[in-house]
Amino acid sequence: MNTRDRTAFTIIEMLTATAIAVLVIGAAALLLSHTVRGTRAIEESLDLVVRGRAAMDWIARDLATARAGLLVLDEPAGPSSQSLRWAGLRTNAGTIAAAEISYAYVPGSPSRLVRTVDGGAEEEILSNVRRFRVEDFEAGTGRFREIHAQTIWTEPPSAVRITLTIADALGRRERTVRRVVFLGKRRNP
Repeated sequence: MNTRDRTAFTIIEMLTATAIAVLVIGAAALLLSHTVRGTRAIEESLDLVVRGRAAMDWIARDLATARAGLLVLDEPAGPSSQSLRWAGLRTNAGTIAAAEISYAYVPGSPSRLVRTVDGGAEEEILSNVRRFRVEDFEAGTGRFREIHAQTIWTEPPSAVRITLTIADALGRRERTVRRVVFLGKRRNP
């Protein structure tokens, strides 16, 4: 038999080609699996950041109404979590009225950040909160300082830095969002 006239593959060639094809397809499937997993992780992280920023927008909007006289911080759940309460202004049906606005970390499962106006019902702003921290800007030192229990300002500081750490629903990923809110005169924070 002449080998030049052969028109079919041998069993060895078929097994070799099949093994190579299986390796290439397996590598492609593994790459696709890692890509999908990475994309999902990025989407979850982005969701945490978006939710954190939305909560920060809410707090910043309320803090912009802070008036001289009362800003109080307590630490109901330890040094890594605080509540923030102040006298501000609220708009209701076109009228502006004084209001006591409060944001508080509520421990539990899931832990939450809640907002209360004039001692009314708690409104959940964010869930799965791991940390809520507030710092004020000290004009004398040019730095932010962490505030500890029961700080009362006779007038709002020039700026406040708020830190929120949030976790995903399963607690696997955490993201920290910080925002500086300018309250009075700008003094280089």
